[in-house]
Amino acid sequence: MTIERTVKYFTSNEAGKDKECALKIYGAVANPGSLTVQEIAKKTLLPVELILEKIKIFEEKKILEKTHDRADGLCGLRCAEVSGKGFLGISFDSAGCSMVVLDSMGEVSRKEKLAVPALKTLRGRVGEIKDIVKNVSNLSTFRGIPLRTAGLVISESMEGKEKKGISVAAEGLAKAFKCEVLVAKRATAAAYAEKRSNPSVKDKNMLYLHTDSGEGVVIEGEKITESRAPGRGNESYLRAWDQFDAVRIAGELVKKGVGTDIVRMVQGNAEDITIKHVLMAAEEGDELAKDLVRRAALALGVRAAYLANIFDVDVVTLGGGIEGTDGGFRDHMKESFSRFVLSGMAGKVEITGGISGDDVYSLGAALLCRREMFTEV
Repeated sequence: MTIERTVKYFTSNEAGKDKECALKIYGAVANPGSLTVQEIAKKTLLPVELILEKIKIFEEKKILEKTHDRADGLCGLRCAEVSGKGFLGISFDSAGCSMVVLDSMGEVSRKEKLAVPALKTLRGRVGEIKDIVKNVSNLSTFRGIPLRTAGLVISESMEGKEKKGISVAAEGLAKAFKCEVLVAKRATAAAYAEKRSNPSVKDKNMLYLHTDSGEGVVIEGEKITESRAPGRGNESYLRAWDQFDAVRIAGELVKKGVGTDIVRMVQGNAEDITIKHVLMAAEEGDELAKDLVRRAALALGVRAAYLANIFDVDVVTLGGGIEGTDGGFRDHMKESFSRFVLSGMAGKVEITGGISGDDVYSLGAALLCRREMFTEV
């Protein structure tokens, strides 16, 4: 008998009026401190009556609480302690498993990096997925910590086509950590970590481009628009452009025996090539790598301009390995972006490198868990 498995993703794209209202309120109160109802109304542009209606529900669910610690003596509202339960973010990469726990106020309380096999494309290999999850369960010091929800970040190779494998991983982790597990796309998790952790973009409408293939995520306030299948409105334009993937092209050339310093960096294993290897080789003067970087960056600049012309954004943020300045990637990208962006937007849209590090995906997943809490009432 075939078992129909389901995968629950975080709320994005068309969330519905109720959830959009709840997320606006969350966006106002998510930061440390407290706000009055009038201040929330000013930030969200929502009617006071509607805010009061939602706040009553949030208080009953112990998501918001009243506070009297304001200097002006007024009664404020802030995120509640949520019975002391935290939020767990989990991501897998080639180096293992990265995990972050946020407390109920959104602050990082614990981090952990586990040396486990990479969770990549494992279609039909349920046993291997279960073994990896079992390793995480056995090695993690987070078991027993009270958690409200956990977020699992999957690899690009599993997105959209590995429903069974994703479900098996999520179910196993839910059992290990005794909480519901939701799934996030890699680009979405990184984008949300950027939005919440980088002060320079926190209050701006942001287009986030993940890796040189440029999968896009647009975040306006707490509204997240991520890529969808072709024919699904503007969201379909946010899909990655794999034809300009420098990593894929470098791997194909290495397999054909083309000479490049990238071979030395990965000890001849083309499957281990990452965008960081290509950028590093370009920075060191490798001609093949320099050409790949230039082509990929110019193409991504065109793509960024195209998306900026569609979506109302203030900043384009680069991540997933292209956030640095190595290899001249950002300079090449800015060159083509300035040529193809609409004249009215030229000079108004900033291009910046995002935060980096292995924790960005697990941090984003944990932050998404806290955001999701407000959509559940």
